[in-house]
Amino acid sequence: MAIIFLLLFVLVPVGVSASAISRSYRIDGSPSKGNLVSLDASQSGVGHLANITNSSDLLGAVVGQDDSLLVIDPTDGTVEVAIGGTAPVLVSTVNGDIKVGDLISVSPIIGVGMKAEEGLPVIGRAQTAFTAQSTTGTSRQITDKNGKTKNVQMGFVSVEIKINTSPEGTAPINTLQKIVKGITGRVISTVRI
Repeated sequence: MAIIFLLLFVLVPVGVSASAISRSYRIDGSPSKGNLVSLDASQSGVGHLANITNSSDLLGAVVGQDDSLLVIDPTDGTVEVAIGGTAPVLVSTVNGDIKVGDLISVSPIIGVGMKAEEGLPVIGRAQTAFTAQSTTGTSRQITDKNGKTKNVQMGFVSVEIKINTSPEGTAPINTLQKIVKGITGRVISTVRI
């Protein structure tokens, strides 16, 4: 036991705040830190910025290399995507204010999350709050599908990544399953792993 503690102490310096497990992907578009990403089912190691239309393949959130405790398959020209742990996620108030403990899902805004709606896959649970009155965000005007304009606040919340957790109660996948999903692109039962 003392050897394991010593090994962890050597590998993780005191004061390190990174807590995400990430994997490298080529991401179409211009991903920024905190953007939500969905897997491209037709190409290995490729993803797209996530929104409601491609949410069934939700993968994780873009992070910097320094934000990860463990990086799987680091490759030049790729982006790190948090598939486990805790990571900052870009969100909006398009579906209302976000409280600590709220589930965060994809939104109609490409790459941006929101307070979860029933039936949408979610990336995880908010560890910090974000409201329309938050001073750390920026205000954006969006137009909904009915042509109505609405002001929304956009900013970051810390999210505990648990892909496939849903408001309807779908069982979350564990960390080992997330790592294997990041490598294979699909969820495999713990027993099979």
